[in-house]
Order: sequence, then C-alpha cells, then structure tokens
Amino acid sequence: MWSFSEQGDLMNGKEFRNGYTDSASPGMTSVWWKSPGSYLSLPASLDATGQSILQGFQWEDADHIIYASFFFAVTSWMLVSRLARLLAWEQPRTKPDCSLTPDGTPSSDFRAGWNFLPQDIQERVIAGLPYENVHQLKVVSKQMRECIERDSFLSLHNALNSKNATLTAPYFFINDGVWQCAGYDSSLQKWRRLPPLTFLPEYCKPDLDLFKEYLVCSKDGIICMNVSKSTEDKLVVFNPLSGKWKKLPPLNHRRNPVLMHLVVDASTQSYQVIVAGSSRSGDERLSRATEVFDSRTGKWKRTGDLPGPDYALNDYQSGVFKDGSLYCIAFLDHEERRGILRYNLNKGIWLKNWTYPIPFSTNSTILHLVQNWEEIYLFSEQENEHRVEHCIDKLEWDIHGNGEASLSLNNVMRAKKMGGRSLEIYPEHTCVPYSKHQLCVFNTIDHSGVVYDVKNHGQSEVNLQAPPAKGFSGECFFSLNPLSFTIEPRFRSKV
Repeated sequence: MWSFSEQGDLMNGKEFRNGYTDSASPGMTSVWWKSPGSYLSLPASLDATGQSILQGFQWEDADHIIYASFFFAVTSWMLVSRLARLLAWEQPRTKPDCSLTPDGTPSSDFRAGWNFLPQDIQERVIAGLPYENVHQLKVVSKQMRECIERDSFLSLHNALNSKNATLTAPYFFINDGVWQCAGYDSSLQKWRRLPPLTFLPEYCKPDLDLFKEYLVCSKDGIICMNVSKSTEDKLVVFNPLSGKWKKLPPLNHRRNPVLMHLVVDASTQSYQVIVAGSSRSGDERLSRATEVFDSRTGKWKRTGDLPGPDYALNDYQSGVFKDGSLYCIAFLDHEERRGILRYNLNKGIWLKNWTYPIPFSTNSTILHLVQNWEEIYLFSEQENEHRVEHCIDKLEWDIHGNGEASLSLNNVMRAKKMGGRSLEIYPEHTCVPYSKHQLCVFNTIDHSGVVYDVKNHGQSEVNLQAPPAKGFSGECFFSLNPLSFTIEPRFRSKV
C-alpha cells in the first residue's frame, strides 16, 4: 500500500511516513513515494495554480492521490525538467537512484517506478515533449520504446501537438559517416535536426564522390527518395521519426523519373507517389510516361502521358499539389518555351487544353513552383541586360462566366540577386515557405536566406541566419531537385 501524509505535508514537502524528501536544491523540492520495491518522485514546488488544482481533489484513497498527483505532474514543467535531466545523462541529487546507472542505462528503481504507472499516464508524460526528446527516450529502455510505438500514444502525441513542427529550407549532410537532415523551424526561430537516418539500408546512403544525387519529395511526415545509382529506379519511403521505411516495387517501365511528388491522405493514412518523365537518353517514349503508386494497393499504375515534345520534363522537380491537381514546369514546344502543366490525379490525365506559357521562361536560369499554405508561387532567376534578378510571382486563377478558370501571374517580389552568376551544375538559390504570406529566398550553399512578405509587395523583413556549425555541418549532399517544400515531422505517419 502507498502511504501519504496529509495534504499540507504533501504541498510543503515535509517528511512523512514511508516517504522522504529531496531538498538539496532550493525551489526544486521533490517528494518521493515508496511502493513495494520501487520509488517514484514528483516535484513538490508547485505554483499557485497547481496548488489550487490539488486542493480541489478529494483525497479519498491512494488511487485518487496517485492519479491526481500525476495529472498535475504531466501539466507541470517540473516533470519535463526531470525528464530533461534523464536525457542529459545527469546523476540524481540524492538516493533513491531513479535516473541512470554509470553505464548509461535506467536504474532498476526508475524502471520499476515507470512500469508501475498506468499506460495512459505514461503516454501523457511523454506526449508533450519535443520530437527530439521523444526520439531519445526510445533508446532509454524497451518499456519506453514500446510506449512510444503504441498507436494510442501516436494519436495522443498528434492531438497534443496540434501545431506540429514544420521544417523549412531542409538540407542533407553527412557528419562522421552519419546521414543527417536539418531544417529551420520558423515558429521557434531555430534550426532543428531530424533523427539520424541510420535506420535506412546501406544502399540508400549517398555517394560522397558525387556532388548531387537523388530525387526527393516529402509530405505530412513522410519522405520519398529515388536512391538509384544506376539507370533504373529504386524508390524508398520512410518516416524519419518512427524509423520505419519501405522499398517500393519497381516501376512498370524501369527508368529514373524527372518529376516525383507525394500525396498523403491523413484521414486514411494512405499515400500516393506520382512520377513522370525519364532522365535516360534514348527513352523518348518513356520520357512522356506517368505512373502512380497507391499504398492501398501496393502497385504502380500507368496513367496518361505528358503532352508536348519528347523530354518535356527536363528539370528535376517535385511540383506542387492543390485541389486534386499536380502542377509542374515543362517545355511546351521545340522552341524552348517553358510553361506550367496540370495533371488531374483522380482522372489520371494531363489536361492538354490547360497549359500556361511563362512569358519570361527563355531568359530565366531558374524556374520552380513553391506552395505556401494554399497559395502557389513561381520563383525565377532572370537575366536582363547583365542584371540578374530574383522574382516571385503569385499564381492567380480568374473564374469566367462559363465556370472555366484561366491562370495569370502577379509579381509580388523583385530583387537584385546577391552574388555572382548562377551555378551551372546546381542552382545556388531556391525559394522555400517560411510562414503564412512569407517566402524565403534561400542560399543552398551557405544555408542563409532573405525572408520576404509576399502580401506587402515583397518587402524584405528579416535575414535567415545560417545554422550553427556544431551539429549542423558536414559533407554537403545536394538533391537533384530543389527542396522547395517543407518537412513536417510526425510520429503517426505510416509508410
């Protein structure tokens, strides 16, 4: 049986029968409760709000006390602080030992106390932590890992983190042989890393002798890559937080596509991968091919071919998806004019009567589409009379009386490019979402950028500082396509 003193003793951290306090640090008094063979501690330095909550409980029996105490602990930063001590590999101030043993594993007292907790309490304690800490806890013990991998925890974590992290300006690097991915969290104003991609098979690891490789896209916590090092496809999808991955079956027509996009249905936890084009010379027929993989069937399906000339898709890209349609940039004819094409996913066809020629395509070294919230933008790097400019145009649809819509471009930002001429083998600059009504022109070499308010005529607001060298640098790895999308880390997303 559990033994407790009266409520006043609990609040003030005084000694009581079968329990004692740890008051080594001012303001961090902890109360220890003892059960047969185990100890468990909770912070006893409560603020006024916490005291009023505890005073409202009816202390009728030990079970009520346990649940009420842990309810407060979960909503208190003090317990998060204690977990942070565990993650930081610190030793406890006094015994009993409820953190780690000298070899870095949880002590028996800690494991016994943790395992004594009901399942829902375990999940609530962990669910409010940042994803970096949750991932670290997975390696603390088998019990922690099992808790984090439960479907009920994944649902709770998603519910408690309704404003999930979104990483923009993602980039990949290899540090001490470990493949890493990082991005900028504009809500927290800091750079963050995803867990190391060590769970992927060896054949997925980039070749450091190559400057760039792999076609990459991402949506709703899932990343899709074509990791082929030959002339035939090898696609994998994975969740960097859960560490789950899957190799997709070969395309019906083996090749390395130029366009790849991932569409996720959050309600059914299913996804589709759209690929089109071919990068292999002599593949005129397959350069028009489009295929769609559906996770519900586990199969690829060939759909309608691309319009326009052979190799119309000439630039590696992920495209953007809105209202059931995929938009991308392709050559419209043999005169090197480029424009925007539209693919209807439900019908499986490219709309041949729906194309939009880009008026400045012939003098643009960079053209790619960016989606920010529900809006789509076109980023371009234009050369005009020895002057190089970065431009952002918003795609706007005009609805006519017959119900049909036509597309137009509205310029929202124009600025002189900083630096020299464009790189021939990889675009030095790209455009990425930053926040609502804000886009960032991002330097892919030094990982800095300039943020523009596209709602107020592209006014420059802030500079995006490069990430710190420690923990965020190494051998650079560049994808074939511009990473103009965001990565949304989600534990619940299934592959």
